[in-house]
Amino acid sequence: MATVTRLVNFVRESSSLQHRLFRSLLEEMSSEHKDLLLHNDIRWLSKGRVLERVCDLRDELVSFLSSLQRQKAHELSFLTDTKVIADVNFLCDIMSHLNHLNLQLQGKNHTVAEMYEVVEAFRSKLHLLERDIHGRKLHFPRLREHCEKNEMPEDPTAVLCVSRRAVDWRGRKAGASIEEGALQMEVLEMGSSELLKAQHKDAPVCDFWISVVPQARFKNTRAIAMFLLTMFPSTYICESGFSSMNAIKSQDRNRLSSAHLGQCLRIATTEYKPNITQVASSCRSHFSH
Repeated sequence: MATVTRLVNFVRESSSLQHRLFRSLLEEMSSEHKDLLLHNDIRWLSKGRVLERVCDLRDELVSFLSSLQRQKAHELSFLTDTKVIADVNFLCDIMSHLNHLNLQLQGKNHTVAEMYEVVEAFRSKLHLLERDIHGRKLHFPRLREHCEKNEMPEDPTAVLCVSRRAVDWRGRKAGASIEEGALQMEVLEMGSSELLKAQHKDAPVCDFWISVVPQARFKNTRAIAMFLLTMFPSTYICESGFSSMNAIKSQDRNRLSSAHLGQCLRIATTEYKPNITQVASSCRSHFSH
């Protein structure tokens, strides 16, 4: 990834003239893409997109680098090495799977139980990926296509080594005081209630535990449910705040101090919708005399 990043930075940021020449070359070759993408360490998804764009523009990059009479261009001529390109294609394929997992872990109104199911499902997929990379490579389309074109060995890359460590949710103790005996009775009583079973199927998870389950009858069960529901398993709030800040701090802004930025972020990220009509009707108008 570091080598690919150096290549992209060399083409796009070495000089504005060099960048324009590369874009002109893409137009002359009727390329599907019109430019390279810059990599951003803050945004995980940009890694996979940068790799995909470099793989798609490999022939154009080779032609462009060969036309430059610079030592730096010769150092970045790894695009002609089929073994290195096999590794790049492998990295591109595996990043697509990781990006798909990352997208599943984003968004709002997700519970920690749902996130845990997604992670466990991906851990099971890793076993399939390990077997597939030594076989037909059904889940590595770019690597498979590259190996077929260049008649490379069956295993052009190193063994897929991905850590299967996941968060042990059982290791976290509940913050509420739970009476084990009373909890057992509540679970049995709840399991025997046909009304609660029917309401659980119809109502969303959060609404079910907040509004449907009686606090007096299922005190301990509700305490555990609230503990799990109040966890924040995704980075949605952080990501939405970052996106809102990029939109607010645009080049077209007139004046924006730190205080203004904080106020704008609160307005942009809140889910509260004020009743403008009611607020306006409650205000007293000042008539000119």
